[in-house]
Amino acid sequence: FHLQLDRPVEGENVDFLYVKIDDVTGGNLSVSFDCVGKEKEECSLKAWLEDGELLLPIGTNANWLTEAHDTITLSISDAKTGEDIKISKVAFYKLDELEKE
Repeated sequence: FHLQLDRPVEGENVDFLYVKIDDVTGGNLSVSFDCVGKEKEECSLKAWLEDGELLLPIGTNANWLTEAHDTITLSISDAKTGEDIKISKVAFYKLDELEKE
């Protein structure tokens, strides 16, 4: 999946990326983003996608924090998928803006 955002997201203002992918169970998820002068591996994170939902701490990647991003690529492998696989929600969160219980 190639996500083209309506406007660039400033990396320093986002700590977490939430993704909900319908009709997927399990599998490896790779999230990559553009960053100037870096190798692709330096501008990506990998995670296990258990039930199609993932809150990824994208802000732990220093290359994310230093730039604005308008494109994010999601790659899924080794997953059980149905016929209607699609991204139903993408959200960005800042740690100090998350609700406290």
